[in-house]
Amino acid sequence: MWSESTSAAALECLHIFFDKKVFLSKNHIYSFRINRRRRGMQTDKNDMIMRCEKLHTVATLTRQLKHCLRAQYTPNADSDLSHKNEILTPKAGTTFESVIHRFNERIKRMDKKPRKNAVLALDFVFSASPAALHKKSLKERREYFIDCAKWFRDKVGNENILTAVIHRDETGGEHAHFLCLPIPKGQNSLNCRELVGGHKQRMSEIQDEFYERVAKKHGFSRGMKGSRATHTSVREYHSLVNETLPKLRREKVELMSRNEKLDNQIIEKRNILETLEKKISKELEEFKRLVTYSYHFMKDQMIKRWRMLHLGGEEFEFDYEEPTQKQSKAEIIERPRQDLTPFRRRM
Repeated sequence: MWSESTSAAALECLHIFFDKKVFLSKNHIYSFRINRRRRGMQTDKNDMIMRCEKLHTVATLTRQLKHCLRAQYTPNADSDLSHKNEILTPKAGTTFESVIHRFNERIKRMDKKPRKNAVLALDFVFSASPAALHKKSLKERREYFIDCAKWFRDKVGNENILTAVIHRDETGGEHAHFLCLPIPKGQNSLNCRELVGGHKQRMSEIQDEFYERVAKKHGFSRGMKGSRATHTSVREYHSLVNETLPKLRREKVELMSRNEKLDNQIIEKRNILETLEKKISKELEEFKRLVTYSYHFMKDQMIKRWRMLHLGGEEFEFDYEEPTQKQSKAEIIERPRQDLTPFRRRM
């Protein structure tokens, strides 16, 4: 699985991608959705997973042991879940120091010294398709990994096992690492060829054996034989991350700067909009006041003009009196009207 300096970088890459997603075109987003659907289709598989990585140097073995035993920072692991990891071989050692000491002592007891190009250790990884593994309970998953350990022990023997640990804290899903010296059971020298080599189909034969003895019992399928699917090694993944991560970080800084500028522009435009709204509201109130004033002014002017045209002058006053308590409005209306003939305009 991924080593420690990989996952944090991977998560950071994902965060950068989703921050950058806003500025992608619709075609790019559409292709991302299509790829996600394809990956979703693959999660319906029920395949077992068993693969092996050869460790040729003490440095690669040290790095892998530190990863398995969490003796170094693991970016793709959740530290809050690390307590759920389980070492299946506590007698072999539970710390990096104890396991590397066990390795050195076993090398000393061999009949022959390792060649310069010899494979010093093997890292077997056991798991299953995420969807299939997720359907099983914690007890069922643990029984599966214990059966993996028993099958693995029968292949190499107890004395050649360095460590066997179940990882439940990584984002890649639950899996188990089994590290051993490539010494076949009953022998006392390194012989990786006999275990996993010899011919091209040897690894496929080992997978067939593992399926018949372990995976089939737990309801997993064999998978496609002869598949050309390959797994990226930890070193290759590190190299890829180291090449792309600095560029992505620079792009993230640029995008964050651009977002900050856009946020400042949005705030500035909002302030302008609020100022304009207040100004428009004030102008609207002033307009309403002017309309009201104009209405009353025009009304007064029309009344004055009507008086000029029909009553002969602005000085004319209507002969009108408020009714007293003894007089009603009806009595005043019945009084003879005033003769307005002298005031009418002559045609």
